[in-house]
Amino acid sequence: MKSLTKLIIILFCILTCSISNAQIQMPTYNFDTPYGHNESVGKYANINGIRMYYEEYGEGEPLFIIHSNAGAIKSMAWQIEYFKSKYRVIIADSRGHGKSESSTGPLTYIQIAKDWAELANQLNIDSVHVIGFSDGGIIGLLMGINHPDKVNKT
Repeated sequence: MKSLTKLIIILFCILTCSISNAQIQMPTYNFDTPYGHNESVGKYANINGIRMYYEEYGEGEPLFIIHSNAGAIKSMAWQIEYFKSKYRVIIADSRGHGKSESSTGPLTYIQIAKDWAELANQLNIDSVHVIGFSDGGIIGLLMGINHPDKVNKT
């Protein structure tokens, strides 16, 4: 029995090491635009009791790109680069992330979705496309559920 347990542990370690070695490393790229720290386009909006930092790029239909938990504008640089040639990309640091303020109350997905919907209101956007990564996807779904008039469903 001890031999079988040892064999299983060894196989598990080999498998784990093999998987971690097989991960594809994305190349790092220093974009010409300092996403998340671009003084020429960066702005703050007073949103639901906090100052929310955001940047805008490109022209066309509005598109929110929403980062993941513990992310910030810079973490979505590849998406900004791609979509800014086709859309008016609006990207912000969600509440409690990056340059945006936090609040003393609880940090919830519903609150962050309210923040993004209010950002759309302040930017006079009737309806916006949404791309969200990880927690940003949850926030996008909650915008669609709780603020359906703000999310473009086409």
